[in-house]
Amino acid sequence: MKQTSLESFDKILPKIGERQNQLLTILSDGNARTDAMIGIAVKLPINCITNRRGELVKKGCVAESHKDICIVTGGKSTYWKVTLCGLEVNNFRKNQKFSNDMEGRL
Repeated sequence: MKQTSLESFDKILPKIGERQNQLLTILSDGNARTDAMIGIAVKLPINCITNRRGELVKKGCVAESHKDICIVTGGKSTYWKVTLCGLEVNNFRKNQKFSNDMEGRL
């Protein structure tokens, strides 16, 4: 992909931070998870997870999947899933990191 194409694509995708990217990466495997499950996976406290996940919902990268009993807390919780937009953002960031790593080696 040409650099100009990458720059154009970058302009239309929602901007996300590193913590948000961690959540997207975990959810990008296709499995819906609760905030508690995400927290365990990324080794962050729940207060970090709920805020970043809420931001990702507002950006359209994450959406509610369903409500069920959480295997971590034992209580009824919302399960979250990545959206198509979230997958695009996650894939773009992975490709961008790969390109930057390759440039550093040349």
